[in-house]
Amino acid sequence: MKKIFMELSHPYKRGIKKVILMTKLTFFLSVFLVLQMSASVYSQTRLSVESKNKTVKEVLWDIEKQSEFRFFYNEDF
Repeated sequence: MKKIFMELSHPYKRGIKKVILMTKLTFFLSVFLVLQMSASVYSQTRLSVESKNKTVKEVLWDIEKQSEFRFFYNEDF
């Protein structure tokens, strides 16, 4: 008897739960897609470097000129 009374007194209870669940899923999917898009934008950089008869310092300098990468190294090694 109590169960039937509770279902009759809250007919929209199931509908509200579905809306909340859909809202949560939409939010998490949106965050996931935004993170994926930002990761794909910064994931790869193409470079063209000719490295015959060059020192490591010269090759790294060429890479720095072509990209936003910066290298720190010890010349003694």
